[in-house]
Amino acid sequence: MCGRVDNLIARDAYRGLVKADRLPKWNFPLRYNVAPTDQIPIVRIDPRDGEREVVMARWGLIPFWMKEKPKVPHINARAETVDKVPLFREAFAKRRCLIPATGFYEWQKREDGKQPYRFRRKDLEPFAFAGVWEFARLEGEDILSTAIIVGEANPLVGAVHDRMPVMLMSEAVARSRNKHR
Repeated sequence: MCGRVDNLIARDAYRGLVKADRLPKWNFPLRYNVAPTDQIPIVRIDPRDGEREVVMARWGLIPFWMKEKPKVPHINARAETVDKVPLFREAFAKRRCLIPATGFYEWQKREDGKQPYRFRRKDLEPFAFAGVWEFARLEGEDILSTAIIVGEANPLVGAVHDRMPVMLMSEAVARSRNKHR
């Protein structure tokens, strides 16, 4: 499953890529190695006013009903069961998001250990993963968190790993403007 991503998208490019109505005033850090529990940009529909916005979220879903941070972060949700598993079910029904990226990593098990492979678009253009988000308050801390939806690997990624993130290219992201409310 997807355990690392990269995001080399400049802040100003988000408006064109994801057609966000609002961007934060601060700049997004360009990152080659985003790890679980790191902050990553997500595109969501603001629950207060219905506008599309880009916000930072912790990678590793923490549902509102959890009482403490999980020891192992829930970074991926299987596409086949995301609507059934209690951990992701409500977020999938009500809080879907896009997770912009420029690449992702999968590890191939080998006799001498694991070998990482980076996957990106041939034209180097950014894309977005399908995701879900949640808001939780734990020990007085407000946490916005997210998970990437993963499915069966395509033939290219399948040579390395059997799963990969559900990816949306820029054309599909633009069409999704009103579909992930």
